[in-house]
Amino acid sequence: MSVPQMRRRTAEMAEYFGLESLFRKRTAALSGGQKQLVQLAAAMVVQPKLLVLDEPTSQLDPMEAGRFLDTLAKLHEEFGVTILLSEQRLDGVLPIADRVFVMEDGTVTDTTPRRVGHLLKERHDPVYAALPTAAKTALCCGESGDLPLTVREGKVWLRDYLKAHSEVSLETIVERITKMAPEISVSEYFGNADIEKPDIQREDRTTILHASQVSYGYEKGKPVLRDFDWKLPRGSIYCIMGSNGSGKSTALKVMAGIYKPQRGRVITKAKCTYLPQNPKAVFSETTVEEELTEFLYRRGSREAEVIETVEQMLRFVELCEVRQRHPYDLSGGQMQRLAVAKALLTKPEILLLDEPTKGLDAALKEKLGQYIQKIVATGVTVVIVSHDVEFCADYATDCALLFDGNLIGADAANCFFADNYFYTPAVQRLFANEKEDA
Repeated sequence: MSVPQMRRRTAEMAEYFGLESLFRKRTAALSGGQKQLVQLAAAMVVQPKLLVLDEPTSQLDPMEAGRFLDTLAKLHEEFGVTILLSEQRLDGVLPIADRVFVMEDGTVTDTTPRRVGHLLKERHDPVYAALPTAAKTALCCGESGDLPLTVREGKVWLRDYLKAHSEVSLETIVERITKMAPEISVSEYFGNADIEKPDIQREDRTTILHASQVSYGYEKGKPVLRDFDWKLPRGSIYCIMGSNGSGKSTALKVMAGIYKPQRGRVITKAKCTYLPQNPKAVFSETTVEEELTEFLYRRGSREAEVIETVEQMLRFVELCEVRQRHPYDLSGGQMQRLAVAKALLTKPEILLLDEPTKGLDAALKEKLGQYIQKIVATGVTVVIVSHDVEFCADYATDCALLFDGNLIGADAANCFFADNYFYTPAVQRLFANEKEDA
């Protein structure tokens, strides 16, 4: 390809993908969604007939993930590009897909987006939990035909179903969903925001950490955190949400003492332990067991104490069967549990988790969430930064949105999500206003 042709194609792709304003920026300064668009534009420069994408939205917030998938759909419709992608976020992918391939034990089953739910339900496949809420709602009500995939389709299906089954109330449907798909926390968001979330918190709701008017930035005159003020309740699972680049990870590192506030202060007597987004960053040994034993030996623990502690921890995180496996050979969920186990050996009072569900499928997310609840039951306060709305809705006790350098709308989780429009689980959008309409 000649230089003039390369320049012409580059300009064409930059125009098409709306990258003109970013053209001279350093890629390190871009948000996650912008980086993905740049990579997609670079791939399209060679005018491929087939694009193969491996979980392209796993590190994007809900808004950027939606925009990215919309771009893929546009490329497919306007240029006929065949797109093959693996993805955990089925609620965004299934509505734009033509075919779905389900892999299990080395076999591949070909089906359609509106029929895959039936297949997963019949197989008792853990991927069932990742289906769009509209599809799971229809399946819970005995739908045998094509399934709704979007919130709009789900609302239409729900209204038609209630008209055809006058003996069934909306409350009955909620009970069915809660029983057959317990990962959909309908009862917390159905009707009004005053329904109490099951309380796994300790009664002690005193403040364990206070960030007072904290400011921090990487460049002079461009603060990432701006007069950041926050009180962390003891015994909570506190989820901080926000878009890519909003400063969520920076806030965690300031709370952990990794970054020193440029203004303001963090007030706490509690011991904080921070876990980065990539759990591999905390591994240094050749087996799961050695990760724990060597850590304890370096801290001066005696052999008998080390053996007892490691056995207890392996049972607690359910990793006994893989104790001799290399940490890098674990599944994503097992890696997360091992990293958290290693962090718990430091006996923290506050555990700070940076995007712990990144790259995990629905079944592993559920296991991780239950594991976090077990940790809180031992007296540890957990702070999670994440853009995984469904996970936060299921497991958080408290939530807030990080915007413009500060926390906005801090509230109990059920109230937080019930009052939101975009940052809210699909079940809230599906059932919103349906009680009044019914």
